[in-house]
Amino acid sequence: MFERIGDMLPRFHVYRRLFSTHEHVRHALSVVYLDIITFCCDAKKVFQDARTQRGMMAREAAYSKR
Repeated sequence: MFERIGDMLPRFHVYRRLFSTHEHVRHALSVVYLDIITFCCDAKKVFQDARTQRGMMAREAAYSKR
């Protein structure tokens, strides 16, 4: 998904330059950028939660071996 986002970003930059005076296009682009930021924040949380979960499982496994 990140690769697809990265492929699209240059196109959005071109749209911003071509349609800088068109309020509807500028608004649509801002919504897209907000969606990208939201996706990145959500993905970060998923990976952080997974890492935390793995850490807890490792500690539990080490404790149960005692």
